[in-house]
Amino acid sequence: MALVNSSVQAAEENLVAATLVDNACFDEAALKYMQFYDARMQVTWKAIGKLIQAGRTADEISAADEAGVNPTELTRLTTQLGSRIDIVGWAEIIRNAHTERSVATIASDYAKWSQAGMSGADMLDKVRAKLEELEASHERKFETLAAVAASECKIIRETPPDELRGLPTGLGIERVVPGGIPRGKVTTLFSESGNFKTTTKNNIVLAIASAGYSVLDVSLEDADELTAHRFIAGCTGINYGRISAYDLTETERNQLVLPARAIKAAENVILAGEIPPNIDEIIRTARYYKSRCDLAAVVIDYVQLLESRNYRLSEREVLNDIMRKCQLAAKRDNMAYIVVSQVKQDVDTRTNHEPRITDMLGSSAMRTASKLAIGLYKPSLYHKVPQNDAYRKLVANHPDGQKVYESILELHFLKNVLGEPKTVIHCSVHPGTGNITPFSMDSYL
Repeated sequence: MALVNSSVQAAEENLVAATLVDNACFDEAALKYMQFYDARMQVTWKAIGKLIQAGRTADEISAADEAGVNPTELTRLTTQLGSRIDIVGWAEIIRNAHTERSVATIASDYAKWSQAGMSGADMLDKVRAKLEELEASHERKFETLAAVAASECKIIRETPPDELRGLPTGLGIERVVPGGIPRGKVTTLFSESGNFKTTTKNNIVLAIASAGYSVLDVSLEDADELTAHRFIAGCTGINYGRISAYDLTETERNQLVLPARAIKAAENVILAGEIPPNIDEIIRTARYYKSRCDLAAVVIDYVQLLESRNYRLSEREVLNDIMRKCQLAAKRDNMAYIVVSQVKQDVDTRTNHEPRITDMLGSSAMRTASKLAIGLYKPSLYHKVPQNDAYRKLVANHPDGQKVYESILELHFLKNVLGEPKTVIHCSVHPGTGNITPFSMDSYL
């Protein structure tokens, strides 16, 4: 029997690692465990199949337990998994190697049968049986479009009208994205510093939590205590900066009583500011909570602070890897991954500061992975005096026009696979507390 070369070994390890990261790869590869050459990969692939068939999630820990192998070895494989994912290519390498081994085995068995004096008819029956076994190992079983469509129709019919697939935001996003933030997809919020990225993120997190959904809030910039201070400011109306400095009057200190409704919502927000800044750790943590509280969303603020375990990758390659893993995890676990991102440095130097889809750092990967990309823009940050007619009319016609103008935040929908892109909605940011509410310009135009 021919020895299996290193490319087959690498294909087996990469395919197993990719499947542990995204269980959907198991069906896409359509391989049986006996097609693997490496005994470790055989038992691991068999274990993954058992877990998936039982409706369980297959990750490094569960697969290692099922297969009776060292989880450290499986963690090594997922850690070393490169940014280039080629499920079909790897499966084809394994399938071809299995075919070559099987043909070589049949030829060797045929020679032994012939030397043993077996009749031609019996040898032919045995060869046919082995060829049928080989053909059976190449079966691909996927659902038809008709079956999936019928299943979805049944699910939609049986879902109550008020139970939407999307997640609410409280910012008016639902007007342009049916249902709100989509599950199973990546949403990206991006802007320059000073355009309320974290404030917007906090408002979205609390809106989702207030609707009864659990959220994993991974703030890599703010400590959990600072996130709590922002929440307290929103509940009490006391300035966030003064709360953080503990610089409050006695009256204000007595006002630090959180409403019961706010506490109930906050119980759905899991603060993970102390988590290691690694996307694999975040995904594992999300899956842990998914199995315990039906986690609906993971929010990462912000993505450029994440590190890679592969120090040979460039910054762009690291972002590519992070966004790809977020995309796979969102799809596999039916969760919304909301990623907050900085922008390129040249945004600050150009004349028109309104967000563009190409502003995102590592933009090619983020554009591909993000199904909803929202650029945040605060006009008064760049122009104290309104530069367009709409805002001039707002200042002229509103009793507190200049003050209102300075609170305006624009949400630019630059990619929206579920609705109309190139749309702008307006919000008002309340100074000091960080509360954001939708704002209509119609009455002042």
